[in-house]
Amino acid sequence: MLRTTARPNGPIARTLYPVLLASLLALLALAALPGAALADDDEDEEEQDFSREGPYLGLSGMFAVDLSTDNLDVSETGGVEARVGFRLAPALALELTGDWLSLGGRNPWSIGIATRLYVAPLLDTQWMDDRLQPFAFGTWGVLSGDLGKGKEPSGHLKLGLGTDYWLTNDVALQLAAGYTLNAGDAARWRSLELSLGVNWRY
Repeated sequence: MLRTTARPNGPIARTLYPVLLASLLALLALAALPGAALADDDEDEEEQDFSREGPYLGLSGMFAVDLSTDNLDVSETGGVEARVGFRLAPALALELTGDWLSLGGRNPWSIGIATRLYVAPLLDTQWMDDRLQPFAFGTWGVLSGDLGKGKEPSGHLKLGLGTDYWLTNDVALQLAAGYTLNAGDAARWRSLELSLGVNWRY
């Protein structure tokens, strides 16, 4: 059985750091909203298009709950997710993602390619605010961390649902939930991951 070495307040602090980071990002995005709104007023010719194509950057804090059949002595943990994406079409986006979790002394990280399918452009959603854009996603990649017999990279799959809420034409809050599956030495690690962060489109 794998065990972690507990430090005073260590696990709690490591779990809270990503949550605090996500909260700070959300506050910064909200603080930028009035200035962006004034800029939109000054440029009346610019049309709001929350589904427009183009590149974007994102950063989220994560909270993961252990759903493994093997007891890793970790019930929940925190982490960070960074992403570089491109909106190919109103209903489709591709991302390069990187995750890091504070899991005792093992601290697994993963790199993957994610596909997002946005629901609103595919359905009759006239009742929905254009700023709210729910999506389904799948991420395929590799995970490395001392989760099994060693630190050899393992196959990594994450499936989930989320939504963007565009505060301005360029800044959005993102809320997502995903279920992770791993292969190889890390097959014992299963988790439900909740994330909150910000996307910036340029």
